Amino acid sequence: MSRPVRIILKTTGILAGLVAVVIITALIVVQTSWFRNYIRTRIITYAEAATGGKVDVQSFDFEWTRMHASLTGFVLHGTEPPGAAPLFSARKIDVDLKLLPSLSHIVQLNYLGVDQPRVNVIVFADGHTNVPAPKAVPPPGKTTVLEDFVNLAIRRFDIRNGVLMFANQETDFSAHGENLRAQLSYNLLPATYDGRIEMAPLRLQQAGRPPLDLNLTLPLHLERDRIQLNDARIATPDSQIAFTGEINHLLQPHASAHLIASISLDEVKRVAGSALPIAIPRNGPGVLKADLTVSMDKDHIEAGNAHITLGNSNIEASGALKDPSGNSSLQFKATLVLDELGRMFKTAVNPKGTIALDGNARLAGTTLDLQNLHVAAFGGNLDRKSTRLNSSHLVI
Repeated sequence: MSRPVRIILKTTGILAGLVAVVIITALIVVQTSWFRNYIRTRIITYAEAATGGKVDVQSFDFEWTRMHASLTGFVLHGTEPPGAAPLFSARKIDVDLKLLPSLSHIVQLNYLGVDQPRVNVIVFADGHTNVPAPKAVPPPGKTTVLEDFVNLAIRRFDIRNGVLMFANQETDFSAHGENLRAQLSYNLLPATYDGRIEMAPLRLQQAGRPPLDLNLTLPLHLERDRIQLNDARIATPDSQIAFTGEINHLLQPHASAHLIASISLDEVKRVAGSALPIAIPRNGPGVLKADLTVSMDKDHIEAGNAHITLGNSNIEASGALKDPSGNSSLQFKATLVLDELGRMFKTAVNPKGTIALDGNARLAGTTLDLQNLHVAAFGGNLDRKSTRLNSSHLVI
């Protein structure tokens, strides 16, 4: 046997011996109370650092043969007052671990399951909430919450039978969601998640008004700096909104979406009450329909082929509504059928006929500039007129 071959075999034997020692050591370590406490402390420390809250755990169990940890009675306290429901709680949290997935990680999350989570967000009268600030805030240009989540590389993420509670003390508005279900699967190459979030019903209510129940279905695709929704749906008994969109660059977000909506005005009126000053006549339009594409960031707002209809009235628009260069120009056309709209708003004049509008719009701060506005009135009890305005301003 040649000398190089003997060296290779000896080196291979040494490496095999080291691997065996590491495996045996790992099997011994995972059975110790030290490793059990290490896993428990890491989970609690990470949760407290990421949220800024205080964690309580009723019991903790670790099965080393399955590398399975379970926390029963998990509670995360925010800044809510004594006696109030905590910010987050879960009946049970299950974690499946993988030991020594790489030289840089001791353990890896293969599965995270949360059973019966309850989220309780309170907005107090002065505007602050019970959501605390994270203890470990990343410096500018570093990781975001989404990046941290993707970096965890949880192979499978599952939330079952969740409850969401939201209460705004200033406006007496509340939201209560049940049957929350979230499922996400990790894709190793590239490092992304795919899954869906569902909730039925999510009940929205304001004091003195009837509730509105929503069903949510949100198919998700998550990357390190991108959230994508594909054919997400929000539905009520009489209305439906479907949208596809994405948010990129979370530190300086850019959002785009295509939305198709069919909104029952009768349903909106039942929920809004006197806050919506319209009537829903039997012989009037009852459904607002919208089909629009919008793209925006902190400096830009752009609409593409937006189309909104209400009965025989409609609005079409496309172009840039906001642009820091000052060259924005949203082109719009509108046809307003006064007979139908007058019955909805109960005007004393009861106008009849149609008004046609077209022109350009630009948003500057809180002022909407209308330029090259052309107004035409015809039909019914309107004298046929046509007027062109070079500029008009609306404060919004």
